[in-house]
Amino acid sequence: MIRHEQNWTTLALVLIPSVVMLLDTGCGRTAAPQSESKALAESKTLYDRAATFGSEGKFLEARDLLRRARTHTPRRRAIAASLLFAEDGAESRIPVDAGKQLFGSILAGNRGDWSVALSLADDAITLAPMYAPAYLHLGTIHAQLMTARGADQQHLQQAIKAYSKAIEIKRDYAEAHFNLGVAWAATKQWGQAGFQLESAKRIAAREKNVDLAEECDKILDSFPSRLFFFGPGGQICRAMVPSAGTLLEENAYRRMGGCPL
Repeated sequence: MIRHEQNWTTLALVLIPSVVMLLDTGCGRTAAPQSESKALAESKTLYDRAATFGSEGKFLEARDLLRRARTHTPRRRAIAASLLFAEDGAESRIPVDAGKQLFGSILAGNRGDWSVALSLADDAITLAPMYAPAYLHLGTIHAQLMTARGADQQHLQQAIKAYSKAIEIKRDYAEAHFNLGVAWAATKQWGQAGFQLESAKRIAAREKNVDLAEECDKILDSFPSRLFFFGPGGQICRAMVPSAGTLLEENAYRRMGGCPL
């Protein structure tokens, strides 16, 4: 799952992508078959058009395009998350301007303009302060800003704060629990990370969210090595030795049989 040498870029790749499509394009994976690549390209085109409609407040049009995009790549979580924005906007469950700002944030993120994406997400939350999915989106933007700015711990803490707020609003929010677990792992708080990932797995199983439940299983089966950011493939390397300062970390280290030298 984690294939990048760069320590911190893995965080944004593991996170549930919220609604920023480029977070879920398969970076670091083997090339997809041609038919799959074509389906992904068609899905991406529909997704971009939907985000543009959403930023204009045309939520019904955005919803219909995102539903079509989902049929091409039904496991694409970014599409599922933005479809929720469109459906909530179309049903007036969030203010129109909040929905427009969220979709504007998506477009900015897809351009790699994370500062603008962050500003628009903040504006959306001001307009809809009790809308949990907006905080999931906000947290993932902070995670991207952290990786873009050389492991900026301030953005990591802001991501943790945003995911925690999403859970405060919606306790059984599996995606927020998952992302919070990954963010805690980035701080080497393995106990917090494991608790949140187990919570995400339990909720996902209950809600029959097979995709997320499988993702939790993959991580928890080799926890915490799959979330440790030193070396390719999530392998533990010598860098873990100085960090094994707590009993929890030491026990986890021993369970994994030490460090492959």
